[in-house]
Amino acid sequence: MSSPYKNRPIFLGITLCAALAMAAIFVSKTAPMQLPTMMLCLFLGMAAHSLYDKPAFKTGIDIASRTLLRLGIVLVGARIVFIDFLDSGWPVIATVIISIIAVMALGILGARALKIDRDLGFLIGGATAICGASAAMALSALLPPNKDTETKTAHSII
Repeated sequence: MSSPYKNRPIFLGITLCAALAMAAIFVSKTAPMQLPTMMLCLFLGMAAHSLYDKPAFKTGIDIASRTLLRLGIVLVGARIVFIDFLDSGWPVIATVIISIIAVMALGILGARALKIDRDLGFLIGGATAICGASAAMALSALLPPNKDTETKTAHSII
């Protein structure tokens, strides 16, 4: 018989991430000055980072920061209807694709010129070319996983 608490670390970690996201949204909408929700999420996430080392939260935070985040990025991207994009014509599609590739290449070349990590240049170029922080997080999934990938992703978002 399995333990009734088997999924507790998943639940606690995802609940923590959801609570931080809701707090960021609330502050963003109610603060007297306009504060970006993404920036508030980053700050709250950094403030709660010490909870990641606790086994009760780690698994759920990993699921939220990888699987659920990527799903959210896909859903945000789905707001742009693919048929509308195709209806804009091949010259527009070609311009968009060439522009994205060029800006990403400039990010990599700029990183080389500044003697910073190539992956960081890739993330910054991709975030700039596509749509910002969500693109940086999605592109980080393409990089080889290592201990520096999350740091590089955070730096590219900041």
